[in-house]
Amino acid sequence: MKKILIIASLALCCSLLASCEDFLDTKKYGAKTDWETQEDVEKALVALFSFNTNDAEGVTGRGITWFECCSDVSFNCFLDVLNSLALGCPSNFEGDYVSSNVLSIESSSLANFVKQDLLNNYTDETIGDALDFLTLDNEKLKEIDGKSYDYLPFGNTKNRLNRLELKPIINDDGQFVYSPICMGLLKERWVRGLAERFLPAKLAFPSLNKVMESWKHLYEKALESDVQDCFLKAGFLRKHVYRGVDLCKKGDHPQYLGDYDGLAYDPVTETVWVIECKEFEKIESAFDYMQLQQRWFGKEGKLLKYERRIKYLQEHLVEVAADLGFNHTGKLRIRAYLVSNKLFMNVLGQSNFQVITLSELGSLLE
Repeated sequence: MKKILIIASLALCCSLLASCEDFLDTKKYGAKTDWETQEDVEKALVALFSFNTNDAEGVTGRGITWFECCSDVSFNCFLDVLNSLALGCPSNFEGDYVSSNVLSIESSSLANFVKQDLLNNYTDETIGDALDFLTLDNEKLKEIDGKSYDYLPFGNTKNRLNRLELKPIINDDGQFVYSPICMGLLKERWVRGLAERFLPAKLAFPSLNKVMESWKHLYEKALESDVQDCFLKAGFLRKHVYRGVDLCKKGDHPQYLGDYDGLAYDPVTETVWVIECKEFEKIESAFDYMQLQQRWFGKEGKLLKYERRIKYLQEHLVEVAADLGFNHTGKLRIRAYLVSNKLFMNVLGQSNFQVITLSELGSLLE
């Protein structure tokens, strides 16, 4: 019965990973999570997407180091072990298939096979660390960051590292039970997740998550520039297109408003376009989706500042137009949009803006 449950669990894991399409649109940093200069950040971000650690400047590979300082596992070895377990099953293990896609192999035999398959490029300890990292801890299935729950928090995927999708090896009394397909899918999940800034369990990788947040900031700044270009290409006058404008520096306006990511004026229709630029993270479960809703649209959501800026502009539109040099005949109106990497509707209430993509903004301006 125990083996049947294990096989069923692995089959479910394979199905969940296969159906999850949301993640498909030599100097060591150690535990450091911030950087001195903008150049340092940009070098680190470039390094994140390279798996080659032999560069002369010692810059490439820092992204790998963040993974390693959080997990104490060699990232290169981690990917190679996943690849070996996904594709490299030798003929003498064929008899160990307990199902069409589930293997059961003695733990030391599996470690020896991986070492030989990887041509002894890694030490026994390094390979052992990778296998341990991939092995589910049956005693901590209900635990997240040291906190135990009375139930299995299966929906909290972004914070729960100890789950079958991310640790697809089950230790059954010294026998390693795993699915080769799950190994291949997990490798793809990590590689694509890094490239798309979508970590499998970001709470478990604080240093790696920190650089993702830094990249997010740079992405949003680049999006502001793209939005500005979008208005200019549509024929808006440069003097009517503002990027990152702080109204308190243009006239008698409060500092608490912060800056407007984009403001543009069409004198023909006397329309003031109010733009906010955000990158929404990807999610894998309904639980994560509702948490994301609360984080952005809830009572203390991040977009309340944007709502406040829109409201202020509505109430002081004539004064703002005068400060920014927008000539009009008294028929001013506002169009507010949040430009983001994906569509994300407010299901918790009403917003005074629409969420659109950059391409949709271009279509609206045609």
